[in-house]
Amino acid sequence: MAKTLYLLRHAKAANGTAMMQDFERPLAESGVADARDYGVWLKKQEAQPFILYSSALRTQQTLEAMDGDWATAREESLYLATAGDMLHEIQSLEKRDGCGDVALILGHNPGLHELVRVLSGTAEEGPREKVEWDFPTCACAVLQFDVDDWADITPGGGHLADAWVAG
Repeated sequence: MAKTLYLLRHAKAANGTAMMQDFERPLAESGVADARDYGVWLKKQEAQPFILYSSALRTQQTLEAMDGDWATAREESLYLATAGDMLHEIQSLEKRDGCGDVALILGHNPGLHELVRVLSGTAEEGPREKVEWDFPTCACAVLQFDVDDWADITPGGGHLADAWVAG
């Protein structure tokens, strides 16, 4: 059975204040709207992904604004994780209750954009143009893998099949 992986960057966050830590930044109004739009798009894909998300406030609020009924798990290690750290989490998805053949990682740049590049061995032209040079807030790359187990996902083994960018 093939695996499908959605890599989603959190929606636009509000500017922080001198007293606010980066981890605590909430979504901007435009970010809430973008996350809602993404949620509508994801539901149209008829995918029921297991969602693994960063513990930062802006990723939690992105997930809430997506307004879906998905199996989820909060993962502390995804906050500002490197591509390698996220790949390790992906390869461990089989151990998570509720995770099937479709998963979504909701996290942060620069690690997410690097992960898209690392995992994409091949790509459709349209999606490549959307995310090759930039991975803005609330951007999503959809990768497909011809593997039976999440642990078998390796660099260059994915096909960038689709992409969604807010706006």
